[in-house]
Amino acid sequence: MNDPRFEQALLLAAQRADPSSRARAIELLEALVAQGAASPRARFLLASLHDDHPDGYARAITHYRDGLEGDPNDSAARNNLAVALMATGRQEEAVSELAAVLVDDPGYGLAAQNLARLCLEHLDEHALASLLQRVAEDRRGDALVRLLHAVADAGRQEAFASTYGAGHALKNLIGLAGSRARDLSRRSPEEAELRELTLSLEKVYSDWAAFLKSARSVTQRREACDLNALAAEVEQAFPEPERPRLALTEGPVLALGDPAALREAILNLARNAREASPQGVVEIGTATDAKGAWVRLSVTDDGPGIAPENQRRIFAPGYTTKSQGSGFGLAIAERIARTDGGRIEVQSAVGSGAKFSLILPAATAPVPRLAPRLGAEEYTR
Repeated sequence: MNDPRFEQALLLAAQRADPSSRARAIELLEALVAQGAASPRARFLLASLHDDHPDGYARAITHYRDGLEGDPNDSAARNNLAVALMATGRQEEAVSELAAVLVDDPGYGLAAQNLARLCLEHLDEHALASLLQRVAEDRRGDALVRLLHAVADAGRQEAFASTYGAGHALKNLIGLAGSRARDLSRRSPEEAELRELTLSLEKVYSDWAAFLKSARSVTQRREACDLNALAAEVEQAFPEPERPRLALTEGPVLALGDPAALREAILNLARNAREASPQGVVEIGTATDAKGAWVRLSVTDDGPGIAPENQRRIFAPGYTTKSQGSGFGLAIAERIARTDGGRIEVQSAVGSGAKFSLILPAATAPVPRLAPRLGAEEYTR
């Protein structure tokens, strides 16, 4: 049973934006530490309160390390320790800690994202070669694959960000041209040709707007979201003959995320499935993993399936195998998932349909927080 002071500190930590609440939570937890009564969870919570401010990084590092002596397998704490180490200029230690998390827990995506960011921004060739050699020693091979995918994703997002500002001007220019063409088509002898031009410009405008949406930096609020309720909303967004079938786990399935953004991600996955199987069965299901740390929403179709060589490319903005598709729906869905600390997994074979699984932290997991350039997590559990 937890010490009542820890439970009180936990409630106060949820209001850490209020300086007095944060200070009182730290006071309670420091008292537990001084009395030798602090559990690893209490030390992790205390560390995450200290690392809210640069002047607390040294104490945060101490408490993370002390807590990890009692619970060495807490991936979030090890990730946060690396963020604090990096913030204090201890790059080599930070890289070592993140690499260890990646090898021990390849499914913890935040460590892979942080390590990828360090690869792109901080590591020289020698350090990068050393890191890759260490990660490649993982006999399962999962860690290296995760890291390479994360590096590719981080590089891609940097490239998109560099085009975002100028892209708005281009979008506005295309929109203006389309509007002028539409006006001319109403009063010109070349009406048919101008109408075709108008439709082309409208398609380009729509696609470019979707590209900019997939490329922009995403800032979201995070709260407990019931995936069952969001799935029911998405079902109703389709005309009755095209509605997906629901196969939902009993009771609420609570994920941590932005409800509006997650609804958009689920809708994009469902639209993609319906486009792949216009007359077939599309099903939305939900589940919770055995440990309760992750929740899952899956969208399954019985369409033509996806060839193995295309299964990574389908998340690239603009990539599509459909004549009428824009190629941005899956890219936006994946970005929303990653922003909320999750991921999208694909299971498919040619001729056997496809299953897209949106995997997100359960609402009982630590609330993700962004540290400068690297991602950390607040402890609120």
